[in-house]
Amino acid sequence: MKIHITPLYRRAHRSVPKHIKLILLLIAVFVPYQTLGQPTPSGNEPYEQEFLITAYYSPLPNQCCYVKGGYVADKVLNGEGHTAADGTSVYPGMIAAPSSYPYGTKVVLPGIGTFTVHDRGGAITELGNGAHRLDIWAGYGEEGLARALAFGLQRIKGTVYPNGTDQPMVAFDLTTLPSPIDELHNYFVEKDNLLALRPKEGERGLSVYLLQDYLKEIGYLRRSPTG
Repeated sequence: MKIHITPLYRRAHRSVPKHIKLILLLIAVFVPYQTLGQPTPSGNEPYEQEFLITAYYSPLPNQCCYVKGGYVADKVLNGEGHTAADGTSVYPGMIAAPSSYPYGTKVVLPGIGTFTVHDRGGAITELGNGAHRLDIWAGYGEEGLARALAFGLQRIKGTVYPNGTDQPMVAFDLTTLPSPIDELHNYFVEKDNLLALRPKEGERGLSVYLLQDYLKEIGYLRRSPTG
């Protein structure tokens, strides 16, 4: 007498359909690649940042005043004055930022304007207290120097727009930064030598003011000096 035992569960050894294998293969190949290739949220979205901001300028020969006592020394401090670190010619609306800010990054500073990162600087770094240094280009010659001195050191919370985001356009009017002549009095190079002052046509600054004042004093200028 034979006894047939029928198992409660039959094990079916079915092969996986080819289209399922293909889908799994595509997931394995492409998902890790896309995950690694996507920028992190902090890298592709605007964010707020605390900044300590100063201003710098482009020195010109024969100024009445230099912060470091002369044209060459001021170029060492402020740079050559004609080209930024990325090769861009200097213009109102460019800034120097730490090396962690790629060139082309936009920074909005409330009450001042919208700027593009083109330059670097030895003191332009990320500080240990969480604030980052920025340096705004303030123009040429004595007028630029006066603006830079008057700007001083300001702490502002701004918004950073990394490359690849929907960046705003540069918006900055250089004339909105005050350039008071009084800022230059402490930096005279040749205080009593008017012949050493050689302002060019259209320039503004303390050299122009001093020459106007002298011309008024000797009767060659009727209106008050304006600089």
